[in-house]
Amino acid sequence: MGGRPTACVVNLGVRSRIVSARMLDQIYEGLRNGPRAEQRPTSSGGNITSARQLTITIALLGEAGPRVMRRDGARVGR
Repeated sequence: MGGRPTACVVNLGVRSRIVSARMLDQIYEGLRNGPRAEQRPTSSGGNITSARQLTITIALLGEAGPRVMRRDGARVGR
């Protein structure tokens, strides 16, 4: 929490008979248009492989300032 995304890597696992090229285009379009423009990370790569079911894995890379919120600082009611 509190960081700014700068890049992302997207990995897809797809079944060739289930997922069409159009569907892949729609997935990537959603990823491009989802975040607000000022927070939109650059896609830095990824991979598409054959799989028994559709899987989508996204890794975000970014920058964090001195006021980053970490999970180990979570408290009930905050």
